[in-house]
Amino acid sequence: MSSPYETLLPAPTSGETIAEIRHQMTVCLDRINAFGLADLKAALDTASSQKEAVVKDYRSKYKGFRERWWCEHQVVAKLHQALTCTYEKDAWREIAHKCVCRLKRQVWERTQDINAKNDCSKGELERDAARAQAERDRAKGDKDSWTGAAATIDQQLTANDALAKSIQTLIGNGDPQAIYQFWFTLLPAHRALLPDDAPTAARELGHGESPEDICEFPHHGRRTPPWLIEPDLFGPVLDEAWEAYCNAQLHYSRVQAAYLEHKDDLATLTAARDALQAALNANIAACLKEHGPHGACCTDSPAAPAAAPAATPAATPAATPATKK
Repeated sequence: MSSPYETLLPAPTSGETIAEIRHQMTVCLDRINAFGLADLKAALDTASSQKEAVVKDYRSKYKGFRERWWCEHQVVAKLHQALTCTYEKDAWREIAHKCVCRLKRQVWERTQDINAKNDCSKGELERDAARAQAERDRAKGDKDSWTGAAATIDQQLTANDALAKSIQTLIGNGDPQAIYQFWFTLLPAHRALLPDDAPTAARELGHGESPEDICEFPHHGRRTPPWLIEPDLFGPVLDEAWEAYCNAQLHYSRVQAAYLEHKDDLATLTAARDALQAALNANIAACLKEHGPHGACCTDSPAAPAAAPAATPAATPAATPATKK
């Protein structure tokens, strides 16, 4: 059975040129560097040493966060009631469709077109690497969100409180901007922090009224952290987030190494084509030089045509002697 090191660092084979060995070593180095193991281990060392303090900090603040969220929930419920009474019979939905969803859909559709064209222009390996990187970045975002959950939740609750006061003013002034600020900013942010043990009544407030529901956009299908979870569950959730990130990082590294070994992006393919084009005439000339005539009948140079015979000069007639008288 071959060692994994033999696959990662294969020895040069007999008969290889210096250029071929150099290329092989470059590929191996790219493959190793793509894993970023040193950076990953350093991050894990830091996370391991700080985990106890992070969990302790969250535990000490959880009760206060939960109380703030419930106070905020009462305000959000009153704002919801005021808006649905002001804009009866779902009139707020019609306004949102005309003034918000219509314009958001224009951006969304163009984004879909751009993403499709961008994806189509990639090579297969390049596309796989891009998708793996996106998944790695998502996992990293989740890991970072849970690691900094206490600070993030505190900041979000503070922002929600300020926005709720602003919406109250808008409602009092009869300003329809309140529709956009409430349903597209405050309500999603408030529900994003929903505690795991929240009662049914709290879960039902705003259910089916997310921006995706209102505008009929596709749902992402996943909850974005952080949210209010029980302190006893925080440590295991943090572990799971780091595990998911490490797996995504290693998967991306493997895919990225395969791409770096056989780049198929448009720029690389174009450069290779241009190099072939630049050397085209020289390569054609070199190939033709190797395929000159070799037949026996063609070994001697063809005989030069016989020279035409020299012209004979015309004889000069002899002078006639003069007659004596």
